[in-house]
Amino acid sequence: MKQTHINLRLPAPMIEQVERYREHLENTTGLPVNRSDAIRLLVKTGIDIKAKEMTK
Repeated sequence: MKQTHINLRLPAPMIEQVERYREHLENTTGLPVNRSDAIRLLVKTGIDIKAKEMTK
């Protein structure tokens, strides 16, 4: 899948939430997870949830 680079500004509290999620992923999987991976997972999850809502 082709990926496109984007720049994204987030408020500090949101970055802290992303970091907590990243750490959670590392702790539960035992695998290294970087911030970009965590953000991609969070965005994908949000898109999937909203797509389901739109089909109702």
